[in-house]
Amino acid sequence: MLRSKAFIYLWLLLPYWASSQVTTTPYGCVDSSRMDPYYQGCDHSAFSFVPVCACGKTYFSSCVAEHQYGVYSTIWQDGVCDNFAYFFYPNPLFNNGAAFKLFIKFKQIENNAAYFYVMDIFGRIRYKFYIQTAAQQDVFDLPDLSYLPSGMYITIVNRNNEEKFQKLVIGSSQ
Repeated sequence: MLRSKAFIYLWLLLPYWASSQVTTTPYGCVDSSRMDPYYQGCDHSAFSFVPVCACGKTYFSSCVAEHQYGVYSTIWQDGVCDNFAYFFYPNPLFNNGAAFKLFIKFKQIENNAAYFYVMDIFGRIRYKFYIQTAAQQDVFDLPDLSYLPSGMYITIVNRNNEEKFQKLVIGSSQ
């Protein structure tokens, strides 16, 4: 009898246990009802790149974390989660001569050197930029990438054999 009761309790707890195993963000970290991926009120200028770390992920700014991803303002910390983080703007990039900005933030103050690559879907390096700065954070105006054909690209930042990747889309017209 005791064995069958234990089995029933386990059977009742199984759905709760299974759902808690699939959760990717900590409880109370994000409120999906507050997410608005199309929110346009956050500034993406050089002066607004103040990254915050929340839920194990680095966000461009507290505005982006709160309004676009629904992160509660009480849980983020200023700075990056890992050794460095990078973002670029705009994405998608249209071949109209628009300025392409690379934002990078390092956790350490010294020895901040890295490579920025743009790689096509065939694995060919189409653009390479060496980054060296004495500061933790810098903003770089990259040259016009309109010479690249429209399509999807992968951007890579490599620093001391640590790599981070992001998708870049280049379009032919707006």
